Amino acid sequence: MKKIFSYLFVILVIAGCGNFENKKPVIVIDDIKIYQNEFDTAFKDFSSEMNNDDDKKDFIDTFIMRKLILKKAEELGLDKDKELLADLQIFWEKALYKLVIERKMKELSSRVAVSDLEVQQYYVNNKETDFVDVDMSTAYPQIKWFLTRKKQQEVFQEWADSLKDDVKIYIDNEAIGLTK
Repeated sequence: MKKIFSYLFVILVIAGCGNFENKKPVIVIDDIKIYQNEFDTAFKDFSSEMNNDDDKKDFIDTFIMRKLILKKAEELGLDKDKELLADLQIFWEKALYKLVIERKMKELSSRVAVSDLEVQQYYVNNKETDFVDVDMSTAYPQIKWFLTRKKQQEVFQEWADSLKDDVKIYIDNEAIGLTK
């Protein structure tokens, strides 16, 4: 649990550092200071189609009410609720997992290449089953895409499997209900 708070603290500090660029807050709600970057991001996320003053005023009212409700939740200690913290941990793990997968896939994908010869061989080997009445030039983009994705998945799986190489893993099968 300490790890979660450490990561969240680092994220909040980093996110907060950007706020020091604008020394003057654009909205102040008691001790809550909203800087231009935070407001702009929140407004943009709320709706890209709302651009007139009335829309912005409605958004500001909603934004302030949301901040007040969140402040009340903190006063009630709900920000320390075990279920909330467990949900945050799950969210954080999912977000981190997604980020590392996306970055690793991008990195590994750049190393993958499919040659024209590989496409031709695949076409010849699968013409009678997958490409009946389809000429090579028509099938080429589909085959190239398929073989590229297949290679990307193989390279990624090799990387993922390599993560186990230097770690000790113990599983108490009985405790988790596995019979084998």
